[in-house]
Amino acid sequence: MVRFFNKLLLFIYLLTVLSWVTKGWTAEESTNLQLFVSLTDSLLERVANDVLKSIVPTRVVIKSLDVNQAVDWFMEERLLEILKKNNVPSVYIRNNLENGEEDSSTVFEYKVLNMGINYRENSRASSNGGLIDRTAGVHFYLRIVQNPDRKILWSGTIEASKADALPAELLRRSENPNVPFTQGKLTSETGKGKLFQTVLISGATGVIVYLFYALRSR
Repeated sequence: MVRFFNKLLLFIYLLTVLSWVTKGWTAEESTNLQLFVSLTDSLLERVANDVLKSIVPTRVVIKSLDVNQAVDWFMEERLLEILKKNNVPSVYIRNNLENGEEDSSTVFEYKVLNMGINYRENSRASSNGGLIDRTAGVHFYLRIVQNPDRKILWSGTIEASKADALPAELLRRSENPNVPFTQGKLTSETGKGKLFQTVLISGATGVIVYLFYALRSR
């Protein structure tokens, strides 16, 4: 009886290993918007930490160089968050300023060049019916100007991307229907990857079946 239970436990363990191998390494269930927040904050923090080491602005103005962009609200939120973390006492959005107030402020000017997400079918299988490779990317121009003499403290384009995988059934749940840049398009892989996937799963299953019956025969 003890031997039987030992075999049963080993069989369950091997099934668990098979599930882990075929499922692959899926992403934490982050939404697409959370991915963009993480990418954008990492870029802005590096710049802000570098610039704010040398100056301590009492007032910062956030200004879009391309007004009416659909992503302005997002960039404003991220810059506000980063500047608050760096203990900037007063932060304003350009549209909320009175005439002339910008002339005595440090201005963070930005322009979003690209922000989007792509999906691709993954060759690995999962118990949920498949994995989707997800790649999010951000690319924007940033300039930090110190007034009143318009001294440029920092200027340049910065970009970052992040790729991970998630179960196919979570694909649409990761998007926000009210935020267009969180919605991506799905492209298919070649059949070669899917063939390799089938061989891998069949081979792993065969090993487990062999081990199970080998143990039973002892």
